[in-house]
Amino acid sequence: MKLKKNEQYLFVTDLDGTFLASADASMNIANYIAVKKVKESGNLFAIATGRSWWWTKMTYEQLELDGPSIQFHGAHVHHPHDKNFDGYANLIPAEWAKEILKKNDIPSRAVKVQWFGLNKHAEIIETEDLKYIDYDAGEVTIYVKHNTVSDEEVEKMNKDFGDKIIVRKFISGQDGTLDFLAISAPKTNKGTALEHIAKYYNIPRERVIYFGDNINDLEAIEYAGISVAPSNAKDFVKEKVDIVLEKSNKEGAIGREIIRMIDEAE
Repeated sequence: MKLKKNEQYLFVTDLDGTFLASADASMNIANYIAVKKVKESGNLFAIATGRSWWWTKMTYEQLELDGPSIQFHGAHVHHPHDKNFDGYANLIPAEWAKEILKKNDIPSRAVKVQWFGLNKHAEIIETEDLKYIDYDAGEVTIYVKHNTVSDEEVEKMNKDFGDKIIVRKFISGQDGTLDFLAISAPKTNKGTALEHIAKYYNIPRERVIYFGDNINDLEAIEYAGISVAPSNAKDFVKEKVDIVLEKSNKEGAIGREIIRMIDEAE
């Protein structure tokens, strides 16, 4: 699958488990070279993450990016350097999120709860602490012991509150001792955000290249013309992508693949 030198492509990557080597935002040196090559070849590069902008900004600046960025699983899309970019932020009203957490008695069952706003981040230890939250959430992340919240319970939460939220369940940590539930605004995902950016730049979906590894990447993988996963990606992701790489995120799999794609373009 070779790219064409005379056409512009949009490269978009997930961060955790895909582009980054670890949760502290470190990455393989190949990734820096890859981003540089993308820009020098006249193509576009963007980030798509479940994290907030204030956290993503560190990676954005490390890579010296100058394009749009996707946060909160697609609920927040913006361009730090283009005032004409039509971005958006679909947040969960604070009272809605509190209602959902209280009804399911989440704080008392969780190891910790993190409440992310556009510019704020708070941890909640007890249900009583919810009264202090006074800002809307881009995401509420709930860490629980492995298998203490079933897939059926997550499905029921989505059914009961589907007009207000979407809940995604992740296995957290290499040892699998913790799961985490990511609650974000409904009808938002990385796929719709990816389409929004592609249309802004008039890039057809067949020239959109997406890199991901987990459940919140599936809609973007479906939208992209070319989809790629590192070797450490979840099996259900590997089944959906066009290319599964031999190397992992820690080995700079995505950066090396981008470099190969650009160097071998015809």
